[in-house]
Amino acid sequence: MKTSLSLLVCILFSFIVQSQTPVGKWKFFSYSIETWDGEKTDLLKSAAKKEPCITTIVINFRADGKITTQADNCPAEMQQPNPGKEWKMRDKNKIVLLSDDMTRNPVIFNLEIIGNKMRWTFTGPKKGIQIVKELVAEFIRA
Repeated sequence: MKTSLSLLVCILFSFIVQSQTPVGKWKFFSYSIETWDGEKTDLLKSAAKKEPCITTIVINFRADGKITTQADNCPAEMQQPNPGKEWKMRDKNKIVLLSDDMTRNPVIFNLEIIGNKMRWTFTGPKKGIQIVKELVAEFIRA
């Protein structure tokens, strides 16, 4: 009995660890920033006022580390591919975004996936001209 219970716990734990990967298709449902002076802005809401299709864009985090987007309902200029955009996991709860212009300074987010929702959180350092205290991107499985 103890052996089967231990096996069940191991299987459940491995499922939880495996589920902490963004591989698959996602849509933004929230994207906001907070500055060091306390100002909060919902960037997705602002962008959707100018271009409503932005909430329908599907972001595909492929297993090979590439990021592709599907923006069928958007104007042609928004349907361009994203060459050079990549991601990789660091540790079990951090995701690193890379692109051709970020190779020297990749952006690292804390990652949390619960069910069909994914949340990325970036906390900026309070130094120099850094104005972003926290950036939070939330996704839902497409």
